[in-house]
Amino acid sequence: MREEVLMIPLAAIMLPLVLVPTIMVLKFRANKREFEHKERMKALETGRALPQYGAWPAAFVCSSIGAGVPAAAFFFTWLSSISSAKYEDMWAAPTFVGLAGVIAGTSLAFRLFAREQGQSSPETDPNHKVFYADPDAFDVVGRRG
Repeated sequence: MREEVLMIPLAAIMLPLVLVPTIMVLKFRANKREFEHKERMKALETGRALPQYGAWPAAFVCSSIGAGVPAAAFFFTWLSSISSAKYEDMWAAPTFVGLAGVIAGTSLAFRLFAREQGQSSPETDPNHKVFYADPDAFDVVGRRG
């Protein structure tokens, strides 16, 4: 009886400990997205190159698919082979899943890094020209009539 009486006050005490950090994290993420949006819009207005995130997120995705999928497939098959020894053919499925994961991760890495290599920016391409002037600011003979 004593534990049931304390359950409601303890839940009321614990609720702010969960809600306040959650709300703060969500507000921080919204502000961060807003600042990134303003930065991109200002870069587009001034004609500058957009900021890029680099190769680390792409490398993480490729390595997760290429190494994580086969490792998980073989681990769970190993767990199931411990519990039941009557299925000897169960190792064929993780072999095919692992092979597909390695092929998919490799092809994704080639596509992502090839696309990243193809992008030109003012820092990497010496012939990259950025147009800063307003085209309406020039006086053209044809406009005067």
